[in-house]
Amino acid sequence: MADERYHDRNVRKEVHMGLFHKNKQKEVVQEVKQPQISLEEKAYPIIYTANYISERFENLSDEEVVVSNQIVGIKEAFDNVLTEMDRLSVHCQNCENPFSSAYARQAAK
Repeated sequence: MADERYHDRNVRKEVHMGLFHKNKQKEVVQEVKQPQISLEEKAYPIIYTANYISERFENLSDEEVVVSNQIVGIKEAFDNVLTEMDRLSVHCQNCENPFSSAYARQAAK
């Protein structure tokens, strides 16, 4: 109830105490003129926030492209490692074949 009285106005209570008044309280209402705020000023926080979000989105999009390119580079590096591992495995098998056949001949004698 007190909040309703102070909404857009100042309320002051005057107390009259005297011989012929029995503690009567009188409310004096003073209207407070609030400055007029333009629609542009009211919308400023919303516009500022929208611009900020838009800028952050663009920055994140740019960073996403960079990270995606880095991930592609890492994948290519792993593919190169796997290809090199296969090549080395084949090379080791080719080197092992002459030795295993020589060992088999030695064991057969």
